[in-house]
Amino acid sequence: SLWIMMRTDFSALLLPSSFLGRHVAKQLTRSRSGAPRLFESTGEAGGGQINVGIEDIANSLREGTYRRVLVVSGAGVSCSAGIPDFRTPGSGLYSKLHEYRLPYPEAIFEIDFFRQNSQPFVTLAKEIWPGVKYRPTITHCFFSLLDRKRLLQRLYTQNIDGLEAVAGVNPERLVEAHGHFRSASCIECGTEHDPDDCKTSMLERGEAPECEACGGQVKPSIVFFGDLMPTRYNGDEEILQFEAHLSQH
Repeated sequence: SLWIMMRTDFSALLLPSSFLGRHVAKQLTRSRSGAPRLFESTGEAGGGQINVGIEDIANSLREGTYRRVLVVSGAGVSCSAGIPDFRTPGSGLYSKLHEYRLPYPEAIFEIDFFRQNSQPFVTLAKEIWPGVKYRPTITHCFFSLLDRKRLLQRLYTQNIDGLEAVAGVNPERLVEAHGHFRSASCIECGTEHDPDDCKTSMLERGEAPECEACGGQVKPSIVFFGDLMPTRYNGDEEILQFEAHLSQH
């Protein structure tokens, strides 16, 4: 098994699954140079390791050395597509929200604020809705290739831009910790709504749809502050079984 932890486009740390747990933080610290590196156990006392480069990684995948690949990706992959991260001073999303006149930047993703004033999020949604302004990068296409080759077991991501799915990764392989735009529901009663109607309402009419069941506001399945994490991320039986399987290999 192989774990791939993506930070930016092909600036990655790749780990055999046996190196998880207490080793991950140590290996992340050693990967600050940004070069993709694979760490393999030498079998020596003290956990000796061998560093190999991107060509060795590609050859190992091509030759079938690794048949189960799990990817963990974060904001750096989205930044490579041109999408700003949230907290970088000066360039991050939170630094660019003055025009929305928010009481504080994080309010744009707070469910209570959305209930009172959905317009700031609707305006932001026009910018970040998957496949509208931003396109998948070479990294997203690499994820899709792994999926097509039946190597990708799971792709965990905190990103909400959905570019993995736009690139062709099967949503069944995705665990999107902070949600996605592919479904929508009422924030009051939870009734599911057509995501295409939600997209049309927000992008073309500039407003959050109204729930036909209770009159509440509808939003995409993005995790806001105050929302519960997705079931698929926390408690899905299939995911738990898969993680238990990986921990044994």
